[in-house]
Amino acid sequence: TILAEAHEVTDQIDVHIINDPVALVNEAVLFKPDLVLMDVDMFLAPSASEVVRVLRQQDGLQETKILLIRSLLVDFVSGTKMAPNQSDVAQCLAHGANHFVGHLNKESFIAIVKEYCS
Repeated sequence: TILAEAHEVTDQIDVHIINDPVALVNEAVLFKPDLVLMDVDMFLAPSASEVVRVLRQQDGLQETKILLIRSLLVDFVSGTKMAPNQSDVAQCLAHGANHFVGHLNKESFIAIVKEYCS
């Protein structure tokens, strides 16, 4: 995975991997992270835009950087490469996400960590 490959930066930060949107909000409230990398392609309720909205309402999280990533590269049914759903991205940005990064790889992850977590 990207985290394992990027050990030169992940060894220097506290990384929490959360696969449940509700748990993400709860963990962020407790931990108060400097940065949240969040997948736009959430298949569980609530949606990514709703999670961003709720995060922004929490004390101490209004200034937390929220960067949107995209994990899905290929449509499961057709096998074709997927473009980001611009309305999902736009809704997340409207609710307070800072930036849409797109697809994450080792190099982009390291650059993000160095920029936002140094």
